[in-house]
Amino acid sequence: MLRVSLDSTSPECYTDVRLGDALPVVIQNLTELRTQKFQTFGPSSWAGYPKLGIAFVAMKRNIHDLSEVIHLGSRLGAIEFSISNVLTHNTEVLNENLTNKTATMYIVAVLRFCFLPRVPSPILR
Repeated sequence: MLRVSLDSTSPECYTDVRLGDALPVVIQNLTELRTQKFQTFGPSSWAGYPKLGIAFVAMKRNIHDLSEVIHLGSRLGAIEFSISNVLTHNTEVLNENLTNKTATMYIVAVLRFCFLPRVPSPILR
């Protein structure tokens, strides 16, 4: 399993959270990995190795990107998502910490939105 920390889909937020501007390179590399797996394993490339997992560290500054990270990870072939609250190790990060209740409620809502089957809206006439 290759696990990649992907804490945003926006280059600006990713740079802020990860303190680096590598997001386009990360996405390019994961796209290439997916392409190579597809060429090697065919349509069932999700079953090939290495398997891809996405880790997301939830913070006040990036929680709005969680659904986009899940959608991007799914398009890149991720089969596992790990979502955790930021660990408070200094006063700066303390302000980024989500309460467990808020984080849990938001994460459950996003996961339902991303993975529950979509019901088509009735066509209005």
